Amino acid sequence: MKRDHVFTVLLLGLLWFGLARPRCVAADRPKLTVHRANLNSTEQQPGDGYGAAVAVQGDTVVVGAPLANAAYVFQKPANGWQNMTQTAILTASDDADHFGASVAISDDTIVVGAPYTTVNGEVEQGAAYVFVKPPGGWADMTQTAKLTGLHLDNKGVDLLGNTVSVSRNTIVVGVPNVNQGGAALGWGEALIYVEPQGGWADSTETAVLYVNPADYPFLGLGFGVSTAISGSTVVVGANGCCIDGDVGLGAAYVYVEPTAGWETTDAYNGELTGTEVQPGDYFGESVSVDGSTVLVGSPQTYSFSVGAAYVYVEPPGGWISMTQTAELYPLFTIEGSFGQSVSISGKDVLIGAPLTAVSHSDQGAVYLFREPNSGWRSTMKYRAKLTNSPQFYSFGQSVSIADTTSVVGFSGTFKSNGGVLVFWLAP
Repeated sequence: MKRDHVFTVLLLGLLWFGLARPRCVAADRPKLTVHRANLNSTEQQPGDGYGAAVAVQGDTVVVGAPLANAAYVFQKPANGWQNMTQTAILTASDDADHFGASVAISDDTIVVGAPYTTVNGEVEQGAAYVFVKPPGGWADMTQTAKLTGLHLDNKGVDLLGNTVSVSRNTIVVGVPNVNQGGAALGWGEALIYVEPQGGWADSTETAVLYVNPADYPFLGLGFGVSTAISGSTVVVGANGCCIDGDVGLGAAYVYVEPTAGWETTDAYNGELTGTEVQPGDYFGESVSVDGSTVLVGSPQTYSFSVGAAYVYVEPPGGWISMTQTAELYPLFTIEGSFGQSVSISGKDVLIGAPLTAVSHSDQGAVYLFREPNSGWRSTMKYRAKLTNSPQFYSFGQSVSIADTTSVVGFSGTFKSNGGVLVFWLAP
């Protein structure tokens, strides 16, 4: 969103509240009851980063605690979500570092990123760990497989596992800090891992997705800072991407799996950009995809931190380079970093704004938007605003949504615990 839009948003907000709201609240924003439950770990300590990463699918929630090198699994009880402690603790069998910085789940497979892990003597090269649900259900366990990178720069500090995503038998892992040179293919990569016929085992990547570094000659592309996958569609965010010499403008790239299967390539199907994005907005900081719809966060980290999220709907002929179908931005979130985290499920999108002032500055908030029956269009009208108790900070640092279940995390500080809340709405 352009800088002068800050004032435009405020003006439009006053007009909306004063004029439009009485005519549309009953039809467009029915009264909702927000239910919530707290998910806590029995081992949680201040400074362990619990809640820095969350993922949900069906009745299962995964929470990362990277400074404790652990991830926690929660199973929904038969009588519904309630305040509870974990069902299982996932850990690595080796010296994983920042294990839990990223988490993802699909069916019976959980993936946990550990981007600061030393691999083959390379400091902070990073790794990702795969956990397959045992026949008896989730229980405390170490990994089924460890995923590492072959096409890296052999210089370390690649941060493989900074972000992870999974869909069925395919895992995508971001490597945002790969430098050009050596064996590296560009300024950041996304690694594809396809499950072998015999099941997950320690391995390196099946394929590498990247962009041609000759097209982006400036340091700091950030390709791979965020990843998402749905079926055969992969989205990779590049929050530091340099377009026409502008640093921090950002972009997101869509790759569709070829008929013959994934292969190493810089040939993306579409480059996604935003018409309102400016340098320093860090568009692509977060991405999510569900079916034919992509959601990209632009928290404006190094500008005014107002933030926005952009929706892209796949054209009838398939993905192409394009600007947004719709822009989402709530009222009065100046310096809120709206779009720092995003997640989409069906018609609903969940967007975190962890710096939003509620009872105090940086308390954080999360916004739920729903696609109108007529299709996505730019709007400031959200369906629900989710908040936390005033004593906490950075609520919305991590978000995930699946069907009617929304999960929100915040990692706390070195003096206070983080936390995770599950929300569900009822008319």
